[in-house]
Amino acid sequence: METKTPNRGSASGAVLNKERKALRRILIVCLATFGCLTLLMSGCMRLEPSKEELATIRAERREMAHRARRIIFNNDGCDAFYFPGAQKVTPENLLAIRTAPFLGSQVDTLAYCTISSGFGFFTHNTKAGNILDREPAQWLTNEPYAKDKINATRPLIAQGTDTLKVMVDFCHTNNIEIFWSMRMNDTHDYSHTPEAPFILFSPIKQQHPEYLMGTYQNRPKHGYWSAVDYTHPEIRERAFRFIEEVCQNYDVDGVELDFFRHLHYFKTVSLGGKATAEELEMMTDLMRRIRRMTEKEGVRRGRPILVSVRVPDSVGYCREMGFDIERWLSEGLVDLLVGSGYFQLNPWEYLVALGHRYDVPVYPSLDESRVVGEAKTFRRQSQESYRARAMRAWQAGVDGIYSFNEYGAGSPYLREIGDPKTLRGKNKTYFATVRNGKPGSWLAGGEQFRQIPVLTPADPQVLAPNTPVKIEMLIGDDVASAEKEGLKPEVRCCLWVKGLDRAERLEVNFNGTPLSNGCLSNDWATFPVSLSGVCPGTNLVTIALRPGDRADVTKPGWDEIYEGKALPAAPWHLAVAEGSVGAVTNGQLRLADCGSAKGEMAYVTANWRVAPGDQTIVEARAKVISSKGPNGVAISVANGAYGALIGLYPDRVQIGETTNLSWAMDTTSAFHVYRVVMQNMDLKVYVDGQLHIEGKSQARPEKTNQMWFGSGSSTAQGESLWDFVRYTSDTKRLSDAVVSIRYGP
Repeated sequence: METKTPNRGSASGAVLNKERKALRRILIVCLATFGCLTLLMSGCMRLEPSKEELATIRAERREMAHRARRIIFNNDGCDAFYFPGAQKVTPENLLAIRTAPFLGSQVDTLAYCTISSGFGFFTHNTKAGNILDREPAQWLTNEPYAKDKINATRPLIAQGTDTLKVMVDFCHTNNIEIFWSMRMNDTHDYSHTPEAPFILFSPIKQQHPEYLMGTYQNRPKHGYWSAVDYTHPEIRERAFRFIEEVCQNYDVDGVELDFFRHLHYFKTVSLGGKATAEELEMMTDLMRRIRRMTEKEGVRRGRPILVSVRVPDSVGYCREMGFDIERWLSEGLVDLLVGSGYFQLNPWEYLVALGHRYDVPVYPSLDESRVVGEAKTFRRQSQESYRARAMRAWQAGVDGIYSFNEYGAGSPYLREIGDPKTLRGKNKTYFATVRNGKPGSWLAGGEQFRQIPVLTPADPQVLAPNTPVKIEMLIGDDVASAEKEGLKPEVRCCLWVKGLDRAERLEVNFNGTPLSNGCLSNDWATFPVSLSGVCPGTNLVTIALRPGDRADVTKPGWDEIYEGKALPAAPWHLAVAEGSVGAVTNGQLRLADCGSAKGEMAYVTANWRVAPGDQTIVEARAKVISSKGPNGVAISVANGAYGALIGLYPDRVQIGETTNLSWAMDTTSAFHVYRVVMQNMDLKVYVDGQLHIEGKSQARPEKTNQMWFGSGSSTAQGESLWDFVRYTSDTKRLSDAVVSIRYGP
């Protein structure tokens, strides 16, 4: 029989071709497997590091973790994202913005964040995430800071490099350590809406809204709705892959996991609960995976990869948030511990003891202050303040200083705060509180973990006779020793009490020693302090008003003054409903309540914390444009026990609803000065300096302790102009406390 060769186009030929291809694939797989086994047996290839390799890399890692770092400088990556449009995109120009200027300073380590905002958006060349190549000027058309800015991400990639590679090369050339910093749940995109998309709202969130804590309309109680929920395995997997990719592709010395920016990881917590045991284990398991991966990659490249974490400075707070930080430390999952951020919960000794218990170096995060309303006399962002913060941290035993959100890489303090020796003998300003973020805004009951005082202009404390306010001032200088060494420090305790008429009204003790010879200037009462009475560490200052010594409020020095030239700022708060108006017009604040639906109002409020028995004065220069209904334009006063509304109608001024407590006048043709004096239930109303209404026992029971002006009634409507509003009371508030140490001019 004749054997025929199958036609390649026939069915039988096709089957034969498939069989041949299958046999070929099997042969290739067998050869590859044999080759891999041969390499594995010869020691040239291992899927996992050997015990000997792990022991070596761990010993090297410990040595590397304990190297001296004076300052770790965090750069949030805005230098690339908001690159000056007038400049050519080059590595040199990128470095000149926020990196090269710290050469010659005490910065030993750069923690560079490639934005990592919106979860998954990066300015380095990534495949695990999404490259952030959106242009600020196109997306942020109403933001002045985005004008004339371009995104340097794509141009650098087109040049064969990227932001992270530029930083790695620069640092290694200049013998500077570099960490890649990932913000584990950044939510700068919380303002995103479908109608107004935000530039940092990432494709991951767009495609998977089920991963988020909520929606723009349905927001959680704590944190922001646009945060990702780490209970989803997909989120934890993505976070791991982001970090793994950097460790495999970039020659970084370490990775920084920034959990503080921002503090929301589990929906359980965002809805008002505490992280469960299962959720704690989820995050710990992620940390274990990251540690195993960094060890494997470290063995592969022959050099360790460190793991740094930035977390709140409280084990209890961290646990309820979802971070079993003490377990991370005990299992050796962390090499550097960075603590604090928006708020500080404990003295630095707490964090030092925690880290050193597990042989982990500790770095306090000295973030920029966001305290509003502070006086020009002493500033938290000053060189003297940063010196004091750093000196106090060194005195507590930290291993170095961490600088966060400092845009000026050439700032002078970066040449001083990395060594207590360079700080010695330099002027310093110690504040009772530098950052006053709210732990409870991220975690229900979070305030319970704060073990240090909070005193700022936005968080004042009421002063009263026989009830002293106690403030712990944490000081790093040893002034007594400095004096013995020939230095001549001068120490002053400075207290900001608005409306104080003389320093002698205050009774002040410093570590139990009464202070005297005080002077008053611009509401600051300043007292000299003996050097022998100041100690490094905790110093207790008590402040009270002297008994029986009342202020003369008939000639008031005002506690707070609002001028209509600008929109209200702390302690004033502007509340304007949609459809109503709160705007500055020709140097006056215009408030217009244009609706009568529930919640439609336009007013300004201030929490003044006055005492019912004290005399309190509110004075306003205002003009009524229109007023419809009861209290369409009004001034409200409440002292914690009683309150009253003083209505400014077009044809009269009136206390409450009682027409016999009114004064007929035209409030619309010109500005007038209205003064309201309140004590317990008694009220007096002056117009342009003349007493026109006096109401004995006319105030009504009221538990709130605040004043407001404008239109605070949903049913009424009113429009008015306000030139200024100010108030004072015999109740005085301590708005700030400072210990100033000066060694010279």
